[in-house]
Amino acid sequence: MAEDRTMDLEEAARAVQVWAYPLVFAQRVRLNFTQPLDPTAERPLNSAGAPLNTFGHQRRLSDPTLTVGVAPNVDTLYSVAWLDVRHNDFSLKFPDFGTRYASFQLALPDTSTPITISAPAPGERLPAVSIAAGPEQLEVTDGEVRLRTPWRYVMVVGRILVEPEASDEALADVHRLQDSIDLQRLPVAAPPRPTFDLDGSLTIQISAARPDAAANWLPVPAGPFRLMLRLYRPTTTKWDPPPLVPAPRREVP
Repeated sequence: MAEDRTMDLEEAARAVQVWAYPLVFAQRVRLNFTQPLDPTAERPLNSAGAPLNTFGHQRRLSDPTLTVGVAPNVDTLYSVAWLDVRHNDFSLKFPDFGTRYASFQLALPDTSTPITISAPAPGERLPAVSIAAGPEQLEVTDGEVRLRTPWRYVMVVGRILVEPEASDEALADVHRLQDSIDLQRLPVAAPPRPTFDLDGSLTIQISAARPDAAANWLPVPAGPFRLMLRLYRPTTTKWDPPPLVPAPRREVP
């Protein structure tokens, strides 16, 4: 029996490594890029770090000194933004990259990638992108990509081709393209007032995904969470809670 339990623990430990490590790694990458304790700190030219909800643009090609994230390309300049969709919707529009290769990856905290956007043919424009919180959904049309996700964060990773031996003038051309990426943060409207039931009670829906009727929605993280209620007795009201009546004391034998 003890041997079986040991095998169970080994399997559990293996599952934790396989399924939990991507979440930990992605959070570490986000913190390294956004530096929440000092978000406006100066970053090296080969870093694409920036404060939350802002694009950071790599101005120099990657080299061995860049240790953020996984092994980066050495022939593309990166533009990276970590977006918090809990309180904001986002729109993203791209400049005309002409015949230059450019792609933009939309990645989630579990390291999955719902879509990577690139021109279907050289010279064609990239579609606009809309990102917001909600039930998991991806819609792709000729002119727009709509991503809805129950995750709090979305990472946008842009890669724009640069020849390794590119001149300063060629780099400056890519810098202008990076600066022309249009990221708009659209504050989510204030939640509607709660809707009470006919008997005066209040029913609250608790979920990570935004329901169709969000009047009584309480958003929570995707995954396990702890629900706690803190109740206060009002000082002036027409209703008073019933009195607390102590139970008769029982003698312990």
